[in-house]
Amino acid sequence: EVIEESGGGFAVDYNLKSFANRIIYLLNNPAISKKMGQSGKEWLNKNRTYSNLAVELETSYLRLLNR
Repeated sequence: EVIEESGGGFAVDYNLKSFANRIIYLLNNPAISKKMGQSGKEWLNKNRTYSNLAVELETSYLRLLNR
């Protein structure tokens, strides 16, 4: 979900060949690699800071307590 939303990476099969192929792809495409890195970092800064996670956690607890 994070990878899709952020555009900051790839999901690969859990095996050495798939992982190696994506690493080689990124090494051969530095502009794409850089863009993915920037996109991932921006998404994390907007969606996964401690402040954001604390608000989400508080909201979840309050919803559960109000049941």
